[in-house]
Amino acid sequence: MSKYSSMNSVRPPDLDNLSADQKNAINSGDQSRRMTGGFNTSGDFSSASKKHHDLQIKPKENELLPSDGAKLNEEFTSTRRSKDPKIVHNDEVRVKRTKVRSKKRRSRTLTLVVFAAVALFVFSPPIFKADATQSGCRYEDLFASAGVTQYKAEVIDQHYVYNIDAMNSDRSSSYRICTVAFEISNPGPFEISVEDMIIFKGGEGSDHIVYTGLTEPVHRIPAFGKKTVTADILINKDGLDDAQFDKAITSLVLTTKGMKKDFFGLKFPSIPGFMKVASEITFDKDAV
Repeated sequence: MSKYSSMNSVRPPDLDNLSADQKNAINSGDQSRRMTGGFNTSGDFSSASKKHHDLQIKPKENELLPSDGAKLNEEFTSTRRSKDPKIVHNDEVRVKRTKVRSKKRRSRTLTLVVFAAVALFVFSPPIFKADATQSGCRYEDLFASAGVTQYKAEVIDQHYVYNIDAMNSDRSSSYRICTVAFEISNPGPFEISVEDMIIFKGGEGSDHIVYTGLTEPVHRIPAFGKKTVTADILINKDGLDDAQFDKAITSLVLTTKGMKKDFFGLKFPSIPGFMKVASEITFDKDAV
């Protein structure tokens, strides 16, 4: 026989032949289970510590919290977007669009500047400068070969008439032809032709001015060249003293008429040039 007990030696009690002690033990156990629902709830907690334990659950080493996962996911997404050329942020799209628009705006501005420079170079008028050495007045017998009526008809036909009513005298001595000279500088590569010169703005005593016009039908100024151009002004001196006569001419503003540029045989109009008669030029109303 083994010295150790086995489960075979355990025998359940015979319920039909129980002793008085066994019946009391069973009855007292049933009553206790009925009161506690079949569970033993008794316990002694007198030795339990009264210290408050921290209820916060601390993660174990190398354990990730849900918030850490969200951060890692955000960092991964950001890194992936920065490395993947197919994924572009909205901010990056706006920046790229702004750069494209800025480049287009600069390109458009540059095109307009170049176009304006070319247009100014091609269509700009030449430079005019008054020449006092070739300016002055002279007397001519206007009606020597024709009467007043016929001469007026020739003036109207051949010249730009500013005020035909200023020709109200039938005496040639009442009129003087005054020449205004301008040195024209052509800074461009195209030849310039000037058909005529007219009055753009009348000054003091403008009601005495009859007409103005070039002394030659057409003046041509070569490319990058200079040429002196003269214009004649017919003035009625009656009723004007020396100062008024001089001021009537020097206060005029002249402009070119029919000025064109020759571009390899093709002629196209140019912006008109404007010239103010220089005040330093003196015009003598009694010139002979």
